[in-house]
Amino acid sequence: MTPAVTALIIFIIFVVVCVWDKLPMATTAIAACALMVICGASNFSTAFGQYAASSMVLLLGIMVVGAGMTESGVAQAIAGIVTRYSRSDERKIIAIAYIISYALSAFMATSSVLAMFMAILFGMNTKDGKINHRNLIMPILVSSIFGGISTLVGSTQQVFANGLIEPLGYQFKVFDFLPTGLILGVIGFVYCVFFGYRRGRKIWGDREDDGSVEMATVENKPVDKRKFYTMIGIMIFMVVGFVTEFISAAMTATVAGVLCIITGCVSQKKAITSINWNVLGRLGGVLGLSKVLTAAGTIDLMSGWVQSIVGTSMSPWILFAVCVLLAQLLSMVLFNSTAILLVLSFVLTLAEPMGLNPVAFAFGITMGASVVFSSPLAGTSNQMTMAAGYKFKDFIRYGLPIDIAGYLVLIIFVPMFFPLTLG
Repeated sequence: MTPAVTALIIFIIFVVVCVWDKLPMATTAIAACALMVICGASNFSTAFGQYAASSMVLLLGIMVVGAGMTESGVAQAIAGIVTRYSRSDERKIIAIAYIISYALSAFMATSSVLAMFMAILFGMNTKDGKINHRNLIMPILVSSIFGGISTLVGSTQQVFANGLIEPLGYQFKVFDFLPTGLILGVIGFVYCVFFGYRRGRKIWGDREDDGSVEMATVENKPVDKRKFYTMIGIMIFMVVGFVTEFISAAMTATVAGVLCIITGCVSQKKAITSINWNVLGRLGGVLGLSKVLTAAGTIDLMSGWVQSIVGTSMSPWILFAVCVLLAQLLSMVLFNSTAILLVLSFVLTLAEPMGLNPVAFAFGITMGASVVFSSPLAGTSNQMTMAAGYKFKDFIRYGLPIDIAGYLVLIIFVPMFFPLTLG
């Protein structure tokens, strides 16, 4: 059996196990990389070398900065504006929290921002009982995801896709995602504050809790002003670095993370314990699988099959629309990084013969895999919101209109910002 076929079989097993969802995806990805080496489909450095990739360093730095924002009180102070100005009006709470969480998610891990706001919103209580937490949590899921996909560093999906196109000589810039992300963010805001608010109240109404709803509230710790303002300075440095690109994005995030520890905004112990090693393990493993599929010749093998079926005469826009839709549909049952790997790997096999622009397709596929609110299985953030007591059908009824709107935005606007073909 050739290495290409061996790698393909192991990859299929990997996908099946991910769909089965009985093992953590990080464990599954690492085990698949190990199998690639043991079965002779790859050498060790190819399968595991991606753990030293710039994408991993970038993500690690961002996680440390997120811990610094939390420990220094910056994140809580910004989020506290919600309680100060909303005056227990649900629409005002949604509007204020949406804008702030969108902005924070552009530079902090989406799940961290969502967890912080869930804790704050669960802690809101009024004597007349007018606040229904279910009316508030779902909109913050929308805002944090849209904010997270508005910059390269906002979510792991963009970092992962960037790692897939880097070997081809292409790379995303930090703010390439911002124009499309802003359009999605505005649409999400209008939906959540107006149409979605009324829709949500009809879907779950005043449904009683079943006893499973439990969420810790935010602790009000004394703020160290020196750490507080130092952290703000570090954040400004990081944003300036991303905008000016005077050093690489990975190095900017690394320097910012190190500064958080050196200045005492977060201790080294706290920084290490706050890092989501599951996310890093999953990212490195899946990037390794992609590298193996390329090196073993599996991608070339798949390319031949695909070209024999679809040829190279299909309209680039139709192919783009199909790929974005496929990424969305797969993300409803698979972790979005896996959906991106499956669809983007397929597209990259057609890039050269069809003259496609890998950046445009990677962009659309990545965002398509992220714009999924109609299923709690779409990602960690979606699953987190189930703590509010939502049912599976709640996601479908509330999230499907945003999924459809997001899809239309992507297939219309992405080709305007990035040409689908080269030359």
